[in-house]
Amino acid sequence: VEYVEDAQNLVGLKLLPRIDYDRRRGRALGAEEDDSKFKRFKRPVQALFASSKVPDRIQRDGSYVIFEGNRYDHQGFLHKAFRMNAIASEGIRPTLAELERFHQTPDSAQLAAVASTAAASATVAPVGSSGEAVITHCFTPGDVVEVCEGDLKNLRGKIISIEGNTRIVVQPNHSDLREPIPFTPVELRKFFSQGDHVKVLAGRHANQTGLVIRFEPNLAVVLSDNGMNELKVAPKDLRLWQDRSTSLDSSGHVQMMDLVEVDPQTVGVVVNVERDQVSVLTCFGKVVNLKSNTALRRLNTQRRRPPQAMDRNGNLIQLKQTVRLLEKPNCGLIGEVKHLYRSWAFIYSRTHLENAGLVVAKTRQLAVLNSTQSAGDQSRPNDVRTITPITGLRSAAGGDNSIGGRGRGDRMERKLVGKTARIVQGTLKGLLGIICDATPTHVMLELHSQFRKVPVARENVALLDSGGRIMDTQYGATTPRITPMREMRTPQIAYGAQTPHVASTTPRGDSTPLPSSFNAGLATPRLSNLDDPMTPSSCEFLVTKFFFWL
Repeated sequence: VEYVEDAQNLVGLKLLPRIDYDRRRGRALGAEEDDSKFKRFKRPVQALFASSKVPDRIQRDGSYVIFEGNRYDHQGFLHKAFRMNAIASEGIRPTLAELERFHQTPDSAQLAAVASTAAASATVAPVGSSGEAVITHCFTPGDVVEVCEGDLKNLRGKIISIEGNTRIVVQPNHSDLREPIPFTPVELRKFFSQGDHVKVLAGRHANQTGLVIRFEPNLAVVLSDNGMNELKVAPKDLRLWQDRSTSLDSSGHVQMMDLVEVDPQTVGVVVNVERDQVSVLTCFGKVVNLKSNTALRRLNTQRRRPPQAMDRNGNLIQLKQTVRLLEKPNCGLIGEVKHLYRSWAFIYSRTHLENAGLVVAKTRQLAVLNSTQSAGDQSRPNDVRTITPITGLRSAAGGDNSIGGRGRGDRMERKLVGKTARIVQGTLKGLLGIICDATPTHVMLELHSQFRKVPVARENVALLDSGGRIMDTQYGATTPRITPMREMRTPQIAYGAQTPHVASTTPRGDSTPLPSSFNAGLATPRLSNLDDPMTPSSCEFLVTKFFFWL
């Protein structure tokens, strides 16, 4: 090891090369590939570089010789920089011959020359084309750094000033160290904590921002603000940042969450925007990467009528509604409707970590959780899917044709709201819930065991008392209408069974044929039906029918 650059994550090594001098190069390379099919590869031996074997293929660079892009010194050693994660330093046991080959003690003259060269390079900073000094390190005032070398290793602090390329003054974050301490750039490296909002300065993800979710000395994992994807960035390329990066591409035509047309048969939503690339989640569930200069037509412009669709249960789906996915691979996922296009729906969920939280599905694979209603649907109060708390009930019970008159039906329906009921018939039989809304024919029941509201016919619902028992009514949701009929039942039956009433018919049946033939309903067999209060000819039946339709 010759040098270590923590800021650049590089290690300079001096090693013995493996060079095959007999390998064909240039035009003879094609013939060698044909012959290599029949030859077995043999690894070259490890030896010092001999420039005399390839004198026509070498170049001079001061005291170094360049051969095939690699630098060799006058002794034949290869000098090359490697990434830290590409080398292994633990468990290495060199032999005595290897130690003797690399161990060379310089004399005093060589040491003096090296010291003077280092001093000159420390005092003279690189100069740019316009004459200004060039900063070779990646630190700026305000950065949180950690000492990686020396006696103060692992000490953390904040940079308060920078003096050229050789001196960085750090205010240590330690109770015993109160004075600023100067360091060299080689002794420091950037440090970030989980949750820090940072910006990428260079590399593939340049100018993107996000939150640090994992930090290591040589690697930082950042959750991007423009999507739910993770970015792996070197710490030297990060900086603390407060603002969010823009979600516009380089052309400025599209931005995140825009509904665009990829081709005449495919539409999608923008899930990631980079400097030269735009990622689109298509309606078929695939992510396509397009260049930023690709002509994409936006579809989510202002419309006269908002898009609508129907879910599996026949409920109306609109934008910004909460829905649940009913089929795999995202079965059970709950999210908000971002876009609707024909039979496709793009759902946004915070718990979905891919494609910026977007999922695409057919509208028939969804179920609405909290349905809302447009103004045009409020004129149909008896429709199961269009129950509204006030307007629908007033139009249903307070109209001119209402039995209870203006306002009476409204008050009767409001009495049911908030009561506990049980479904006694149908596919949901046995489930409990609270009545949220009601019409003369249906009630909207919020189920206890399921996170949803369901419309149920009133004859399939029974009210429950405080003890959880079903109330003694024929129709739980129509208790105010059935009670008067039961209160008048006893006098009606007594009236039909009175002895004078039945006895007085006997002379009428034995009278002259004129009454019998003129009014056949007064015959003796016909009068026997008066004992049954529920026959069509009885008075009680007519009274019962009248109160039933109330």
